Amino acid sequence: NDGVFLEIGLGCNMGYGPGHSGKIWVELFNHVEFIENDAECTAKYQTMIDDSAYRVHVGSQGDVIFLEELKESEEWSTRGLDIVIDDGSHRNEHIIVSFLSLWPMVNEGGLYFIEDFQESAYIIGYVDSKPIRGWGEEQP
Repeated sequence: NDGVFLEIGLGCNMGYGPGHSGKIWVELFNHVEFIENDAECTAKYQTMIDDSAYRVHVGSQGDVIFLEELKESEEWSTRGLDIVIDDGSHRNEHIIVSFLSLWPMVNEGGLYFIEDFQESAYIIGYVDSKPIRGWGEEQP
C-alpha cells in the first residue's frame, strides 16, 4: 500500500542516538514518519532528520488533541496508516490513548504493533503500571 508508516518514539533515550530505525524503514516504505515527545532531542538531531527521508512530529502520544490534529493532516487523511509501531513512552495510559486515537486510521490489512508493554506488567515499579503478582491477576 501507499499509506504512512508511523513509529512512535524516535529513540532519543537510546545510547547510540535517535533515528536509527528510520534508516531501515525508508528503504522499505515510501512515507515514514515518527512521533517524538522529546523536543530538545529532536532539535539537537534536526540536521540528521532533515537529511533523512522521514518526518518527525514533536508531541506526546498521550495527547489526544495532538494525535487528532495529525489525523487531519492531508497526508494522513488521504493515505491512512499502513503500519504503526508504538515504541514510545511505554506508559499504559499513553499506549491506550494512542491506540484508541490511531487505530481507526489504520488501513484495511494494516498492522499495529505495541512494543515492550510486558515490561510494565512484570517489572515492579516500572513506569505507571500495577505489576502482576500471580496468574489471572492482570490489571490495566
